[in-house]
Amino acid sequence: MDVAIAISLGSSLQIALFVVPFIVLMGWAMGRPMSLNFDPFATLVLTLAVINTQFASSDARSNWLLGLQLIATYILIAFVFFYVHTKADGGALAMVADAVVAGVAHGVA
Repeated sequence: MDVAIAISLGSSLQIALFVVPFIVLMGWAMGRPMSLNFDPFATLVLTLAVINTQFASSDARSNWLLGLQLIATYILIAFVFFYVHTKADGGALAMVADAVVAGVAHGVA
């Protein structure tokens, strides 16, 4: 279990500390600006995901319920990002997202 946690959290740390700043520099060099100025919603979601991961891996033991909690959290994050960003764009995906939400609310989907 220690090796699995070290690999998964270590690779996440490497992405956060190396790949993201590297992509910012590469975007700057290619003339496609990208900044590390994230919107407050993305920062909040990232903070909640880190807290949830710390909660699940703090005692170095796991069970199916903690795994289900992590999977459900990330599915919820993906759904919220899809819905928020398509709603802000006002495109065709916004209509699909509204239809999905209406179907789930009424028990159709």
